[in-house]
Amino acid sequence: MRAIFVISATVAMVVALTHASSAHERHHVMYARHAHATRMGAVAYSALFHRMAPADEYFGRFKESILEIRNRLDAFDRQSPDDVRRSDARRGLDNLRDAISDWQRKYPHDPWLPAFRRRLAHDYQRAEGKA
Repeated sequence: MRAIFVISATVAMVVALTHASSAHERHHVMYARHAHATRMGAVAYSALFHRMAPADEYFGRFKESILEIRNRLDAFDRQSPDDVRRSDARRGLDNLRDAISDWQRKYPHDPWLPAFRRRLAHDYQRAEGKA
């Protein structure tokens, strides 16, 4: 049974690699090869890849990448309760909400979205003094 999975995963990887049109897609397919070796499996990663937003795409009014969104959420998490309650902090949260909403509109099944939305909701609660 394992041999069949290995063969099917390898065939899926080769097919995906030959159909990959950009360097970004080829990178993910090659990562799938590595992921297979680490027990995730090329087929599972390939299915997940098509649902995920690329790291070099920008979202929202201010065109923020996923990494920038994460870094800004990290910065809010490090702020003191008094700093989070300032009006400019609230404006920053609104801008993050705009970026995350745009991300969700374009990639609704991205597995990273629920955690980012929870963090944003938590930071809104902190800004309102409820957390």
